Amino acid sequence: MSQAFLQLEFRVRHSPARRGEEVYAVGEHPSLGCWDPAQAVKLRHSPGEGVWLSAPVSVPAGVSIQYKYLLFCEGRFERWEAFDGNRTIGAATSRAGSRHSLVPPDDELDVLPAPPEPRWSAGASTPPPTPAGLAEAD
Repeated sequence: MSQAFLQLEFRVRHSPARRGEEVYAVGEHPSLGCWDPAQAVKLRHSPGEGVWLSAPVSVPAGVSIQYKYLLFCEGRFERWEAFDGNRTIGAATSRAGSRHSLVPPDDELDVLPAPPEPRWSAGASTPPPTPAGLAEAD
């Protein structure tokens, strides 16, 4: 049985700061360059929308994908996004024979969305520790 794949399309907001600036996406999966900027996926600028878009990239269904955006200028690598950590697209599934397109939520270059706050269920026996409670435990 062959593995199912999805078509992943990147979309990121970024206003070029200088002429010749380009945005690329790179990630852990081979289709995203295995974190090698020289193998990254080039995005095209859509000035009317103020966003950069990629052509569809084939990635396996059912796995999470980590990625980051890169800046190039005049075809040369300039820098990685300016934050620690990586962006993640959660595992997505595809039905056999279907063609799904997966688009991450609108990203903004150099801005990593805050992770969701953990939720505490009223049915839990004890609430989660607070930062002050963690300090007292030491």
